[in-house]
Amino acid sequence: MKQKKNLFVNEYEIFTNEELKKVASKYDAEVHTKVRIADVVEIENSGLTRDEYSYALKAHFDFVVTRGRHLSPEFVIEFDEAYHGQSEKSIRNDKLKNLTGRQNRLKSL
Repeated sequence: MKQKKNLFVNEYEIFTNEELKKVASKYDAEVHTKVRIADVVEIENSGLTRDEYSYALKAHFDFVVTRGRHLSPEFVIEFDEAYHGQSEKSIRNDKLKNLTGRQNRLKSL
């Protein structure tokens, strides 16, 4: 049996999660990690291309902050580390994620 993967891939994500949760608790907000794009934004009949739609079904946002429990997202946080600009695949995926969020008027930090 395979071992489970870590939710966080680096110290920055761990630190950000801890800090977000501290602040969120003061404002009746919730922090969710690794949430699939299609679970955050409406992709059906959204005008996304086939490539964008397929990506939204598979990819995730690093952090999603909601007001209270199980309500609509207030904003998302995405880490685009230095290596993101070095790989054609990462550059393409970042563009797809940004486009999907903008098309759905989602605030991204």
